[in-house]
Amino acid sequence: MQWLPHVDKLIIEMLSNRTPPSCIQKNILAMARVIFPNQDIVRELPSLRHIRNLNTSLLLVTKTLAAFQYASATAKQIRQVHADATSRRQEELLCFIVAIEKDDVLRSLCMSCSIMARDKSAASQVEAIMASFPEFRRLLDNWRAALVELYPTRVDLHALIPPSNEVSVAKLNGTTITTDTCNVATSFRRQWKDEITRYCRDEMKMTQDSINDLGKILDGDCWQHMRNIIFNGIEIEMKKYLTDLLEEDIANIPSIYRVDFGLGNNSRCVDKEWGITCNYAKGHGSSFIRWMHTERSGELLMPIVRALGGTRQDGPFEAALPTYMNRHYYVGFLDYYLKGSDKENILQYNLFLTLRCNEMTAQLRVAAILHVAIVIPMRWLAGKTHELAKYNWGERSMSRVLDLVYDVFVELEADGSKGVDADYMLNIFSSIGDEVEPFKKYLEYMFEEKESNVVDSKRRETRVLSMDLAVAELFWPTRVENRQTTPMCKTLFERAGSRAMAECIDPTKQLHHHLSEIHGAKSWVEVSEEDKKASLGIRANNDPAESAFAVYSDSFEQGQTIRQDNAAGKGQSRFNKDFFRAELKSLVTGKKSIEEDDENHDANVSGTWHSLCEELQNALILASKRDSARERNKFDEALEQQRIAREEVLDNKRQKDLAKTEESYIDATYLWQQYHSERCAKTPKDAWDAYNACTSETGKKGKLPYVKEQIHMRYLGLGWAEAYHAYSKDGYKYKSIELMEHFVKTVLPLADTLEVPDQPALELPTLSEKLTSMKLGTVSLDFEALSTMEEDTETKFRKDALIKRRELQDEGKGDELEQMQTYHWPEEKLKNYSEDMRDEDRFKIDMLFHRADDTNVWAQGTIIKVFRINKNEAVVNIKWNEEHVEGDEVTKEKLLRSKWNPDKPGSRAWREELRHKIWQIE
Repeated sequence: MQWLPHVDKLIIEMLSNRTPPSCIQKNILAMARVIFPNQDIVRELPSLRHIRNLNTSLLLVTKTLAAFQYASATAKQIRQVHADATSRRQEELLCFIVAIEKDDVLRSLCMSCSIMARDKSAASQVEAIMASFPEFRRLLDNWRAALVELYPTRVDLHALIPPSNEVSVAKLNGTTITTDTCNVATSFRRQWKDEITRYCRDEMKMTQDSINDLGKILDGDCWQHMRNIIFNGIEIEMKKYLTDLLEEDIANIPSIYRVDFGLGNNSRCVDKEWGITCNYAKGHGSSFIRWMHTERSGELLMPIVRALGGTRQDGPFEAALPTYMNRHYYVGFLDYYLKGSDKENILQYNLFLTLRCNEMTAQLRVAAILHVAIVIPMRWLAGKTHELAKYNWGERSMSRVLDLVYDVFVELEADGSKGVDADYMLNIFSSIGDEVEPFKKYLEYMFEEKESNVVDSKRRETRVLSMDLAVAELFWPTRVENRQTTPMCKTLFERAGSRAMAECIDPTKQLHHHLSEIHGAKSWVEVSEEDKKASLGIRANNDPAESAFAVYSDSFEQGQTIRQDNAAGKGQSRFNKDFFRAELKSLVTGKKSIEEDDENHDANVSGTWHSLCEELQNALILASKRDSARERNKFDEALEQQRIAREEVLDNKRQKDLAKTEESYIDATYLWQQYHSERCAKTPKDAWDAYNACTSETGKKGKLPYVKEQIHMRYLGLGWAEAYHAYSKDGYKYKSIELMEHFVKTVLPLADTLEVPDQPALELPTLSEKLTSMKLGTVSLDFEALSTMEEDTETKFRKDALIKRRELQDEGKGDELEQMQTYHWPEEKLKNYSEDMRDEDRFKIDMLFHRADDTNVWAQGTIIKVFRINKNEAVVNIKWNEEHVEGDEVTKEKLLRSKWNPDKPGSRAWREELRHKIWQIE
C-alpha cells in the first residue's frame, strides 16, 4: 500500500534524527497514545521493510536539497570546495562539500558523502565527482516532474525549483579547492582544476574570457594536516633519540612490558589506565578517582586527553600537558596500587617504568611546551581563518604562521635553552595578535582566564586558573623532579628544532611550498596580492569534509548492518541540518539543553526541508520513493565496479610479479648452468687466476663484471643468500678487489656447508617459512592438497619459463652455449696441446662461418694440432665433423682471441662446443 505523505515525512525526519528503524513503529504508537490518550488515531503502522527502504528516500531527499541550494546560489557565493576520501568495509567513498557565503557568513553544504570512485587514483576520484553533477541535475528534474504531476496547474510552485542547469560545474571557477596534503589529494586538486576548465571550455562551449571572468581556481592546503606534519616528525625524532640513548636499559627490560618512548604510545597507555571514559577492562580510572578524592582533595587534576578513539599526529603533544601536570599523581597511585596487588599488570608496569624515567618526563615537558606555545595558537588560526577577513587575515596568511614557526625552530636548533624561556616561547605569535584582535583575546583567555574545577569541588569560588598554573609549572617548575628535566629538555628542543626544520623544507611535503625562507610558490613573499585577497573569508582547513565523514561514521556505527549509502544519507542530512526545527530554541527549557549555533547553521533558522511548503515536500517525497530502487542499484553497481577494479589491481600486480619472477628465473637458469661449467671458479687459485687475467676494471671482460658474475652464480643461480654483497653503500661503490675478497673468503667456502640445488633458485609467491614452520596439531588434508597443488604449479612454472627461454633464444635474445664458455679464451688449454692426446681430451670447437648464400652457420669440429700460439691468436688444424664437411675434412684456421665467444658473433667467431650441455626440456 502507499502511505500518505505525512507518515513518510514523519519517518524520514525520525531517521534523520538517528532513530533506529526498529524503534520507529513503537515510538509513533507511544507518542500517539501519550499525547492523545482518549483518541484511537493509529489504525495501522508501516512495516519495518518500508521504514528501512525510506533510508534510501532520505538519502535522495538530502541530496536533492543540496542540489536545490547549490542551484539557488550564485557563482560569487560559492567560495570554497572541500573533498576527502574514507574507507568503510574495505570500500572507498568520497565526500564533496561546497562553502556558500551569505550575509558575510560562510556555511558548508555537503553535496554528497557517498560518491564511489572506481579506484583510489586521483583521476578516478575526479571522474566520480564530475559524474555527480548530472546526477544532481537529474534529481532536480525528478522533483519538478513529481511536482507537475501532483499540482499541474500550480505554475507558481513550479518556479520555486531552480532550473537543473544551475547545478553547473562553471560555478566552481573562482573557488578554492581544499583537501588534505597527501600525494593523492594534491594530485586530485591539480587534476580537478584542469578538468573544470576543460569541461567549461569543451562541454559548455565557454570562451576562455568567460571562464576567466568567473575567477581563478586556487588550491588550498589543510593547515591542520600541515601542522601535524611538523609534530609527527618531532615525535619520531625525540623517540629515536631517547631510544638510542637508553638502548641498554631498554634491552634489559622484558619486551612483554612494551616500554616505548613514543608520545603516542604513552598517551594511549595513560588513557587506558586512568581515563574515566575509556572502556578498557584492565584500566583503573574509577579506582584512581577514588584515590584522588582520598589523597588529593582540593588539588587540580587536568582532564586526560582521549587517545583511543582516533587521533591526530599532534594529539600526543596535547596529551603530554595533562600527563606532565598529573604525573606525580599517577606515580603516587601506581606506588600505592602495585604495593597492594599480587597480580602483574603489564599496563601498570609499563607506566611505572616510563613515568619514573627523568628522560620521559623531559620529553613530556618539551611536548607540552610546544603544545602551549605553537599547537594551540596554530589550531585556533587554522580553525578561525574564514572568520577573520575584516582583519585582513585569509587562508594564504597561514604561510606567515609557518614562517614564524620555522624561525623559532631555527633558534631552538642553535640554542635549546630558549625552549624553556617563557618570554620567548609565549610570544611567538605576538605580531599576529597585534593585528588580529580575536586571536589575541583567545590567547589571553586560554592562558590567563580559563578556569577548571579541583578535585571534590565544582563550586565557582574554588576554581583555579588551570592553564596559568600549567604554564608556570612548564617554564618555572616548582616540583624538584620537573626542575631535574631542564638539561635534557634543552637537548630535546635542539633535536626537535632540527627535525622540524627538515620537515619544513622537505621537497616531498606540502610545507615547503609555503615557506618564505626558500621562496616557496605559496609563501607569503611569493603569493600575489590578488591571491591574498581571494583567500580572505575562506577556510584554512579541511574540517567540513572531516566533519561530514564523522556524522556518516556515527550513523554507520549506530546501524552496524546499515547500507553504506543509507548511512551516508543520514549523516549528510544531519551535517546539512536539513530537518532542524528552529522552534526548539523557544520550546526547550534548561541550560544547554538544545543545539546551539554552529558555524554551519544558524539555530534561529529551520533546516531547508522545513523551509519548503507542503506541496514541495510532498513532491520531493514522491520523487525520492520512486527513485529509491534505482539509487540502491546504482550504488551497488558502483560498489561492484570498485571491487572489480581492486581485483584487477591485485591481478595486474600478480601478473607483473610473475613476469618478474619468470625473468629472474630465466636469468637464474643461465647462472645455474654457468656454475656447472668451466666458467665457474671453484677454488681460490682458479678465481685469482681468472681475476688477474682481466686487463681492465670495468670493461667487457673486466675484473668487476667477472667477480659480480661469480657471486651471482651462487646468490641468484643457486639461491645462496649468504653469498650476497651490496655493490654500493651510502654513495660509495665497492671496487672489484673488495668484492673479490668477499668472494674468496665468504662465498667459495659456502660450497662446503650448503647444498647445491638440482634446479635453479626460484621464489614463487608462497606462505612465509616462519608461518609454515610452526605446527599446531595435525595438518588438515585440504591444506596438504594445497601444498601438492603448489608443487605442481612450481613444476609447470619452471617448464613454461624454460620454453619461454628457448623462444627468446630463437629470437636471438640469450644463448646458453655462450653463457657456459670460460670467461677468458682457452690459452692455457691450447698451449698444453699435444698430438698424442686422447680424442676425448681434445678441444671441441664451435666456429661460425658466413656462407655464400649470406647465411651464418655454426660448424663443429676437433682441434687436432696447434702450430703456434701467442697472447692474441692461435694457429691450429681442425678436423670438422662429417655433417659440416663441404671441402677438406681438415683445415688450418687462425683462432683470434678477439673472436672468442663474443656477445654478437660474426664470421670466424669461435667457442668450445658444449651442445651436450644444452638444457633439455622434459
